[in-house]
Amino acid sequence: MLGRLRDYYGFARIAKQMGADAFISIEAMIETLIAETFIRGAKHVIWAQDPFDRTDYQLLSSVDPRHRISRARFLVYKTLFGLAYKRADLILTQAKFYVNKLISTFIWH
Repeated sequence: MLGRLRDYYGFARIAKQMGADAFISIEAMIETLIAETFIRGAKHVIWAQDPFDRTDYQLLSSVDPRHRISRARFLVYKTLFGLAYKRADLILTQAKFYVNKLISTFIWH
């Protein structure tokens, strides 16, 4: 856990120094929130390649237990990543099906 915090701190330091015009995230993640916070002048794009909702995690964990996450952990993901999606200037995805899934899971909760 401490290693991750050190990595996030290092990314935040780099993000503050960037003169980026745009920042692109593949899926919403903690780094997306850091970039949205520290690279304020840039446009933020999130490519939602395969957004997972709670049902997806439950289904995946029935096949592979490494995908099992608690309800509390999913709520944290939903809250943090929902904030990242709400702050984004543009959200892209490869399937119309994902639009409603993104809205119901992350944006309007």
